[in-house]
Amino acid sequence: MNKLKWTIIAALLATSAACQRHEASAPQATQHAADPARNDTGHEHGGGISITNYSGVTELFVEFPVLVKNEEAVFAAHLTRLADFKAVAEGTLTVILIGNGQPEESAETQVSQTPGIFRVTLKPQHAGKRRLVFQLSGPGLSATHNGGEVEIHGNRQAAMAVAVSAADEGIRFSKEQQWGIEFANAAAIERDIRESVPVLATIRPRASGEAQLSALTAGLLRAGPGGFPQVGMKVAAGQVLAFLAPRLGGETDIATLNLAVQRALIESQQARQERDRLEGLLAVEAIPAKRVVDARRKEELAQAELKAAEQRAATSQGGGGGIALRSPIAGTVVAVSAIPGAAVIEGQMIIHVADLGRLWLEAHVPESAAARIKQPAGVFFRLDGAADTTVLQVGSNAQLIAFGGMVDTTTRTLPAI
Repeated sequence: MNKLKWTIIAALLATSAACQRHEASAPQATQHAADPARNDTGHEHGGGISITNYSGVTELFVEFPVLVKNEEAVFAAHLTRLADFKAVAEGTLTVILIGNGQPEESAETQVSQTPGIFRVTLKPQHAGKRRLVFQLSGPGLSATHNGGEVEIHGNRQAAMAVAVSAADEGIRFSKEQQWGIEFANAAAIERDIRESVPVLATIRPRASGEAQLSALTAGLLRAGPGGFPQVGMKVAAGQVLAFLAPRLGGETDIATLNLAVQRALIESQQARQERDRLEGLLAVEAIPAKRVVDARRKEELAQAELKAAEQRAATSQGGGGGIALRSPIAGTVVAVSAIPGAAVIEGQMIIHVADLGRLWLEAHVPESAAARIKQPAGVFFRLDGAADTTVLQVGSNAQLIAFGGMVDTTTRTLPAI
């Protein structure tokens, strides 16, 4: 890819709308009156009181009658795995009454013949307000559900005096029916809801976070010291990724380059011999020192010309060297448009490097919606093929780079980065 961009659908959060923040607390037990009823499996629900409660791994729905001291109460508990919302097929459920300065009371049972249903019988021995707890233990599964505070009445007459008639709850949708289909539910919570604007957006490197290495002249590509770069390779700033051997110009050929090397070698040898001769004359004060200084400079120039000629010849004949293509930034190679030995033209993009550690999301806000956004507070989006939604919150995990400016005359949008 020549440009590191993905087109996505995003929604820009506006700050102009009011919002409320409520931290989501642990799910609380919900109690309500329930009619005794038979479900589609034939077992009788407890009636009286029903509780729905969530732990980290299971959902509990239980029905039981009003609790009376020294009277047996049947708890019809339905347990669902939150991982797949299927019935808990094995394990032990313990019902516990604790608190109010009285000894702990408990009873337990294994799962019934119907997966997910546990029928526990408990006879309370102490009246008063107590806390109801459900503990599930089984292979690879352990959960505790807090059923909240319940009243243990001293006698049946006291229980009937506070009995609550069940309200019409409409169509029943039992757990047994839910377990048989693709179904899921969750505790309702309060969270922020802000006004948002749907926009098109692109994800790209920062302005200073990408670099394209292009050919300065026509020539042949050769591998760098660490081999030829590949997509996904991590590179350091200043690292040589490849060499560019310039194309021979005019009537220049290999023989001409070799001749240039020989000529430079002879001139270098002559310069050294001349410098030795003049230094001998200077030793007997036969010549001024300036002539020796000039001879040394000529020798240095001849050696430099020899080195350059050797490099040109080696590069053109497949040896190392050439114009080094260095990455100006540290990052990842995201595109390579040529292979070793390929002929490239002047200006051709060869290697694309980007810093993927911090990216820009550039949203294109429609001109018609710009007035609704005083300053973007964040953005949420989902990439193609991704299961989760990404939320960027300014001041938390994101920074607002720019918003507004001139309306694009073609798209009629404003940028928000």
